[in-house]
Amino acid sequence: MEILKLQPIFKDYIWGGQRLREDFGFQSDLPKLAEGWMLACHQAGMNTIDLAACSPISKLLMSVLQFIGAAPGSTGGGVKVTTFAVLILTIRSVAQGRDDCVIGGHHIESKTVYRALTIIVIGAVLLQKKGEVAAAERMETIFYNAALGMRLKDGSGIAYLKTDNSYEMRGTRNGHPEADRKQTRYKYSPVHQDVAVCCVPNSLRITPYFIQKAWMTDSEGHLVCNLLLPCALETEHRGGKVKIEMQTGYPLSDSIRMSGYCETDQRIKLRKPVWAKEIKASKEYATEGDYLGFSCKGGCTEQIDLKLVTAPRVIQDRNGFHYFAYGAVIYALHHEAAEEKGRVYAEHFHDRYFYPEKKLKQYKYLPNQRIEMIDGKLVTRLFNTDTQTTETVELKPMMYSVLRQVAF
Repeated sequence: MEILKLQPIFKDYIWGGQRLREDFGFQSDLPKLAEGWMLACHQAGMNTIDLAACSPISKLLMSVLQFIGAAPGSTGGGVKVTTFAVLILTIRSVAQGRDDCVIGGHHIESKTVYRALTIIVIGAVLLQKKGEVAAAERMETIFYNAALGMRLKDGSGIAYLKTDNSYEMRGTRNGHPEADRKQTRYKYSPVHQDVAVCCVPNSLRITPYFIQKAWMTDSEGHLVCNLLLPCALETEHRGGKVKIEMQTGYPLSDSIRMSGYCETDQRIKLRKPVWAKEIKASKEYATEGDYLGFSCKGGCTEQIDLKLVTAPRVIQDRNGFHYFAYGAVIYALHHEAAEEKGRVYAEHFHDRYFYPEKKLKQYKYLPNQRIEMIDGKLVTRLFNTDTQTTETVELKPMMYSVLRQVAF
């Protein structure tokens, strides 16, 4: 293992002087020394070692440092060290069971915490802006299941994205006992001020980011639809206006109608979901890796009808649990829930707790069982652990559930 001795890099900005030379003994041919870079992962470069020769761990460390970036008074990039510090302090406060963020006995305002978390999320999203198909698939899975699965169907309340199985919503995770509990996150609330929905990981906070990242441009400058959803795109691209509308009931529908107008010739690309066995289209397309490529002639209005052909499938996670899916949607066994009214904020605005109306039935996965899609439900057979019998069950979309079993 060799020791690297780095040569400092100096800058002679107008505010420079002689203190680095006189007080610290640094030598340079520059007349004035404004600042010296002894060891830095700076976005503007200034490296004196060969990055290609660095190990993956070293490159990861440098990437993290560049993501955090400079101090808030600096013109350097990154999310800023103070933002990262607020994130770490917030994690510590949550681990300690606090409802707020405290440092040295001083309270940090909630709006500061929200701003820091939002900046971190935006930065993380930007890191994914490479158009990677795997990232798009994960985003759809999280949004259409975990996010929409924690929003009441009538829109009266939301909760944090949480565990897949949800056996009750009485404050703690599936009713787990918590000693000296100071807050109750696992409930539905209509207000942002409540701890149950205050921060980033809920459907309302992440929906704008999801929609914003639906359309991108690739390395060749083509317009690319990475996330499938009903949406409209209006932009100017390659010297002309582009208007595209996606009409679909996706992810609960396997049909998409894409219509639009381009002033100039355009190449439009659409992500092909990994679960789609086949895609039928009313217009000829070329398969370009994980995308479908359509040529659109300038000055023309076009309409393309797409049919995503798929089938029910079973996904096994690293812990050996099984999940049932159809397209981008995860299906769950819904449990009947009784509601308990919580804190009231105004008329028709109150927290809502849920608990099972009767004893929950627990089921286990049975291999080699037939799975059918019937009227929007997956019908299969599972093993009832209470009665020790095999039963036919109906699984419904996770996004419409309150209490549910998802992992079998």
